Amino acid sequence: MQVLIADCDSEFLDIAKRFMTQCGHEAIVASNGLECIACLRDSAPDIVVLDSELQWGGSDGVCEFMKEEPALEAIPIILITNEEPECKTDCKADFRIFDRMKKPYSLTQLVGRLQACEMNSIRSLV
Repeated sequence: MQVLIADCDSEFLDIAKRFMTQCGHEAIVASNGLECIACLRDSAPDIVVLDSELQWGGSDGVCEFMKEEPALEAIPIILITNEEPECKTDCKADFRIFDRMKKPYSLTQLVGRLQACEMNSIRSLV
């Protein structure tokens, strides 16, 4: 599974990329909203892990961009927040958010959520 992880913590991105590779996933990383959009233009990943506090375009900007692009609008998003996952988000493309996770979270938890998303996608095709 190809995963785009967008987070402003570059150290975390390095660790996450290595961990995802070890788990058999291809990870693409972006450190701000503009980089995330550039990555999305280059290649449509299977899922996007998006920090709600992303700078330079923010998560709202990334969600809006994805909503406007036919090739990207169906890509599920896991939104990472600093608040409880049950809370309302400012992301206007809320209907595409597959899951929410609260910081801090473990990469093992993230892989579990990716697998759940993948299983949900497979079920929806059947």
